Order: sequence, then C-alpha cells, then structure tokens
Amino acid sequence: MRCCTSLSNNVMDKFSARHPILFQLLVFIAAFILVLVVSLGASVTCSAEAEAQNMHVAIGRLIAGGVLFLVFIRYFNIKKQLSGIVVMLPALLFAVWNIVLHFSTGGVRAENYACALILGLAPAVFEEVVFRGVFIHNLRANGRSPMSALLISAIFFGVVHMTNLLGSQHIINVIIQVSYSIVVGLVFGAIYIRTGDLVSVIVAHAIIDISSKILPSGQVIAFQWCIALIALLVVETFYAVHLMHSMAADSTSASRSGKSAALRLKCSPISAQTRGNLV
Repeated sequence: MRCCTSLSNNVMDKFSARHPILFQLLVFIAAFILVLVVSLGASVTCSAEAEAQNMHVAIGRLIAGGVLFLVFIRYFNIKKQLSGIVVMLPALLFAVWNIVLHFSTGGVRAENYACALILGLAPAVFEEVVFRGVFIHNLRANGRSPMSALLISAIFFGVVHMTNLLGSQHIINVIIQVSYSIVVGLVFGAIYIRTGDLVSVIVAHAIIDISSKILPSGQVIAFQWCIALIALLVVETFYAVHLMHSMAADSTSASRSGKSAALRLKCSPISAQTRGNLV
C-alpha cells in the first residue's frame, strides 16, 4: 500500500513539475467538484435557503481545502509553519481597511458570528492551499524563479475571480475584485515564498475575510474611498516587492559568503604540521 502511494505521488509530482498550470487547473476543477458534491448533499438534507446554501458551500470549501492540504502535505515544511507571523502582519492592513470602511459607511454588523467565522475561514483555507501552497510549489519545481512563480500565481488567482461574472455582479465590481485579488495574491505569495509558512498566510487571509463578514461595509463608495483603496493596494504591492528583493539579497549575500569562505580556505597558509608532512 505504501509502495503504491509512493508511486502515485512520484507520478503526480513529475506531472505537476512539467505542467504546473495544467495541473493547477485540474486541481482546481477537482476541488470545485468536491465542493459542489458536499454543498449539494447538504442542500438535499438541510435547508435550501440562500444563507444556508452559502454555509454549505463554505463547509465544502473547508473540507476540500483540508483534503488538499493532507494530499500535498509533503509540499509544506511543517517546521516553518507559524514562523512568518511577523512578516505576515503588514497584510492585515486589508482587515483594518474592512473595519474602517464598515464604521465609515454605516454597515450593519453580522448577527451570527459563527456563520461569519465559517464563511471567512473557508476561502482562506481553500484558496491558500490551492493557489499558494500547491501552485507556487509546482511553479518552482518547474524551474520558475521566485518572482516569476509569484506573478503567475497572483495573476491566476485574480483571473479566477472573474467567475463572479457568472453571478449577478456588475462588471465594474468584478474588475475591482480581480485587481484586489491580484494584489492580495502578490502579498500572500511573497510572504509564503519568503518564509515557507503557509499557516500564517491562511491565518492572515482568514482574519481579513472574517472581518469583512462580521463588519460588512455599507453603501459604497465615495471617491475618497476609491483613492484610499488604490493607495492601500499600492502600499501592499510595494511590500510584496520588498519581500522578494530582500529574499534575493539574502540569497546573494549567502552565495558570496560561501564563495569567500571557500576562497579563504583555498588561500590559507599551510600549517606547520602540513609542511612537515610535505617534507
């Protein structure tokens, strides 16, 4: 049994390394089907009201995210989890934005905190495992540079949100969501690549989404709030770039230190004992 599991993992890893984007699409489709099956099953046995259906989908996403985490757990360095909390903190400005927007626009606070918690946690687990944990790993295994892997994963993450056009949302709102999601993908991806800590990224994503569920905004948005949102996205984008540059600088410094040590060893004077042996 262990031999078969190891063989299937090797085949999966080789395919995902050669075709990371195709593999990502297949993973996303498989996860979507699992979410659909769970939500439909829950709808048959439980209430079919809109709020209940949203909960069913959220539970399905939680289950799918947990299953994918276990399937691809070999991709994650367990020892690094929760090591990047400090690096993650600037991403919480998105949560601060949600809170400020709620109180400034007269939003109505959520009545059911338990539902808000699940609705906020579900996309955090599902999306971070799929788009950061699995996708970035496979892009790097394919030979992509950290920056290339970051850009591809963030753009893919943003484009996926265009599926909201299938609902009743206005195209302008969807364009804003796609732009917002790309920046979020850049920040979370940079944190993950920099630290290897997926759990902290999930926590940050969950805090941001939960804050928007518990404290939703009211009627939006005045012009000044649009400018403030653009400023926030620019700041977070610069933070993602800073993380990648600092990672590259650390890598270069380590490489130079290694070369210097090797050069010192090569050029060091021969010890007296060594000279004696040579004589």
